Amino acid sequence: MAYEIPVFDITLIAGADLSANQYCFVKTDSNGQAVLAGAGEPVTGVLQNKPTAGQAAQVRIYGVTKVVAGGAVAKGALVASDATGKAKTAVVTTANTTTGALSGSHVAGIALQSAAASGEIISVVLLPMGAVPGTAA
Repeated sequence: MAYEIPVFDITLIAGADLSANQYCFVKTDSNGQAVLAGAGEPVTGVLQNKPTAGQAAQVRIYGVTKVVAGGAVAKGALVASDATGKAKTAVVTTANTTTGALSGSHVAGIALQSAAASGEIISVVLLPMGAVPGTAA
């Protein structure tokens, strides 16, 4: 069973109807409002309530939180947002040697529990870490 250890939450205005997205990753848009995070994007935190557009969105930015899994996730895996704000295993960063561009996930935390399928709720410790390096440093 998923659990939480709340440490620090903030309140943002919901920039869209997020009433079906409790425990999903959110980011802050250019208006300073909470919206669903996309695949591999940097996240502000995890939505704790079910606000509609214009309502207060409670966002956990530090601590242990429940997160909806977007698919199978192993315990101890680095996690990132998928295209719908759900937790997925972070993608390792790769570099394009021609352009120097990097591609990979912005890590949002570490899975404290495993998920076997999409829709399961797991516990994640929030630790925004940036992109996952391709090799250990």
